[in-house]
Amino acid sequence: MIWKWILQNLSKIDYKTFLFFFVISATIWMLLKLSDKYNQEIEVSLSYSIVGSKLIIINTPENKVKVQASAEGFKMLLISGRQNEKIDIPLNQEDFVKGSDGFYYGSIATKSLNSRISEKLGITISDKMISPDTLYFVLDRLDTAIVPINLVADFDFVSGYRVFGEPKFTPKKITIKGPAHIIDTINFVNTKKLKFSKLMTSQKKTVEIDQPNKLVTISNQKANLNLEVAKYIEGETTVPIRVFSKVEGVNIKTFPATITVKYLVALPDYKKITNAMFTIGVEVDSMQILRSNSLIPRVYKSPEFVEHIKLSTDKVEFIITK
Repeated sequence: MIWKWILQNLSKIDYKTFLFFFVISATIWMLLKLSDKYNQEIEVSLSYSIVGSKLIIINTPENKVKVQASAEGFKMLLISGRQNEKIDIPLNQEDFVKGSDGFYYGSIATKSLNSRISEKLGITISDKMISPDTLYFVLDRLDTAIVPINLVADFDFVSGYRVFGEPKFTPKKITIKGPAHIIDTINFVNTKKLKFSKLMTSQKKTVEIDQPNKLVTISNQKANLNLEVAKYIEGETTVPIRVFSKVEGVNIKTFPATITVKYLVALPDYKKITNAMFTIGVEVDSMQILRSNSLIPRVYKSPEFVEHIKLSTDKVEFIITK
């Protein structure tokens, strides 16, 4: 009978009025529930800062703690939307003890953070429920250094071409800052790896600096690279063979008296080369050597900008003269 009555009167219901009162009722019910007090475990994110000290944290302390919180439903709802908001915990150097290894050690009982968490979040924290119960820290002295930049790259050159001189960076050096035990081991910072294909012209580009360690900050994230590329050609010159003798009263003459020197040089430096830049000689340091049939010529001096030096012979004959 009841279903028959509902079906007969369904068309007479004012749906808008019904929906209005339903929403009002649900809202009042929700507000009443949110005004109630709740006890709930929440997770709080932490960050740490060193107060008045040139120290830096080098271990990985817990950055989240679980606490038993008590608050009205409204506040609990707001807190749930602030889960990623971090509460800063200041650390004082006086609270840490320097170990024999030069590091500083210390710990904090997490229940000592209750008042700070309560103040920041506007809730009541139970002393009995907080995890972990202790936070441990290892610190090192904060140090800085100024270091050069090192180019890391794979090169594919067109035949006959190579890098000319050293890569130049602007700035030439950058400042790094971090734990002393890490800074002491860093002599340079690398660029992120580059790749050059079919290279035959000089390059100017902005490159990214690779952070040497997650605890180390760098003053510049990028640098301007000037990479000169030049064609290398083979050159040659003929120079006299000098005799460097430690045996007194003995004069030695080599055959041949001169030797041809071949080398690889960048085209811009080719015209700088003179015979006087090369010293090729043989060494006589005892009479024992003179019992052999030949002497070995060696390069004693050459220009810094030439490479792959080759001599026309690896042995020369000699005679002893008065």
